[in-house]
Amino acid sequence: MNKQKTLIFSLSAILFLALSFIVYSWSEPTTAMPSGYTAPLNTSTTGQTKKGQLKLEGPLYAPMIYDQNNTNYYIDPSGNSIIAGKIVTDNPASAGDLPNTIVTKGYVDGLFGGNEQEVSLSNLIYVNGTNPSCPDGTIKIMESWVRKASPCQGTDPACGGYYTCTPSRSWQRPGDPAPSCTYYEGPYGNCSYRAKTCYADTIIEAICAKMDNTLFGQRHTESQCNALGGTMVIVEDNVRICKFPVTTQCFKQRSCNSGTCSSGSGCGSYTREAVYECPSGWTKYKKFVTTKSKTWSSSDFIYLCRDCSDSRPDCNNYCYGSTCTANPTNERVFSDKSNNVDACSIYCDTAYSCGNGNYFGQAEVIEAGCY
Repeated sequence: MNKQKTLIFSLSAILFLALSFIVYSWSEPTTAMPSGYTAPLNTSTTGQTKKGQLKLEGPLYAPMIYDQNNTNYYIDPSGNSIIAGKIVTDNPASAGDLPNTIVTKGYVDGLFGGNEQEVSLSNLIYVNGTNPSCPDGTIKIMESWVRKASPCQGTDPACGGYYTCTPSRSWQRPGDPAPSCTYYEGPYGNCSYRAKTCYADTIIEAICAKMDNTLFGQRHTESQCNALGGTMVIVEDNVRICKFPVTTQCFKQRSCNSGTCSSGSGCGSYTREAVYECPSGWTKYKKFVTTKSKTWSSSDFIYLCRDCSDSRPDCNNYCYGSTCTANPTNERVFSDKSNNVDACSIYCDTAYSCGNGNYFGQAEVIEAGCY
C-alpha cells in the first residue's frame, strides 16, 4: 500500500512540474501578426482571396460570379448577366429545340439566308398572337406555325401512333409550305387504310424587319423586287407592286374540274386562260399583266377540257370561223386583265353537254404584277 501511494505522489509531482514549465516559459508576442499571413478558407463573412487555382470535385453554388479583372461583367444565374466576349457552343440550335432555346449565329444565318436584302438585328421586331401582322413599314421575314386545337386523328383509337399526329412547331420563311404530319383514318381494324395529311393552321409568332420602300402586303421591298429582275410600279393610284417578266406556261380551260367536263354540267367557262407564276414566295396581284398577241384557230377549241398538259380530251365540237387574234394590235399595256381583256373568241356548237357559245382564248402573258 505504501508503494502505491509513493508512485501516485511521484507521478503527480512530475505532471505539476511539466505544467509549470510550459506556463512560465510562454511569453506574449511583442509585435503584430505578419501582414502576409492569410487565414485559410472558412465560413466567416470576411472576404477572402486565394492566389492559386481552386478545384472542386462537386458543384459550385453561388448567387453571382464576377470577373476578377472587371466587376462590370458578371453572371447571375437567376437574373441578368453581362459578359464582354462571345459564347460559342459545339452543339448548334435546331428547329426542334424548345421555344426558349438561345439560338446560334449559324442557325439565324440559315433562317435569314434567303432574304435578298441584308437585315440588321437592330431593325427586327418580334410580334406574337394569333396570326399576327407586322407593323406598317415592316415586312415579315420569319413566322412560327402551330396547330390551333387538338391533334389530327382518325376514326379508330386502337391504331395507336397511326391514329393521330401533330405537326411540329417550327420557324419558316413566309410562303414556305405549312408544317404537316401524316395519320391514318381507318376504318376500324384497318389502321393503314387511308393516309391523311394534317397541316399546321395558325401562326403564333413572327419576326418583322423594318424596311424602306415596302410593297403592297408588307411582305417584300422595292430592293427585293429589283434584285429579282423586277420593276416597282404603282397601280390603282397608290398600290405599290413589282412587275416581273414571266413566261406563259400553257393555256388552261378555266373552271374545268381537273381538266374534264362533268357529265350534264359543262365546263362552266369557255375561256382558255394563260397560266403563269410569280417568283417563289411572291403572290399575284389580281390579274395585272402585260400581254402580247396570240392567234387562235378553231382546232385549239376542239377539246374544251384541256388541262396544262392537254390531257383528257372528252368533249368534241364544231366551230364557226377559222381563227381569231387576242390583242391583235400587240399593245403591251400593263393593266388588270380580270375581265377577259386581251382575249378573242370563236363561236362553237358543242356535242355532249358542254354547251354552245363563244369560246375565248387569251393573249400570251409576258409580265405579271406580284407582291
